[in-house]
Amino acid sequence: MRKFLLLLLAFLAFPALGQNLTYPVLGTTANGNASGTIASTGVFQLLWSATGTPNPRHGCTIENNGSNVMYITEGLALGSSSTSAAVKLATGDYYYCTAFGTVLTGQINITGTSGDAFYAAQY
Repeated sequence: MRKFLLLLLAFLAFPALGQNLTYPVLGTTANGNASGTIASTGVFQLLWSATGTPNPRHGCTIENNGSNVMYITEGLALGSSSTSAAVKLATGDYYYCTAFGTVLTGQINITGTSGDAFYAAQY
């Protein structure tokens, strides 16, 4: 009984590894780079359409290189995007399309202040 309890405690003390692993996928940002500037203050613009088979999105990175806050929506049409339903991205902050092994593959839109620059690449 004592060996069983020790084994049980050892099992509980060491969580299973590999449950939320993200496996690397060969890719490139060629044709996936949508870097640019905000076209019109407060108006969402499309960065990427939703992806699926045979060419799913494996991830993305967006960096706010402007002087003002930007907003990112995922999985919403342009007309449905709003700042209250968006991720707020401060100057110098990053947005990633992956979290805990899950890749967000919906449409991605961005807005902010006209003329502010951003880096945006999907792979």
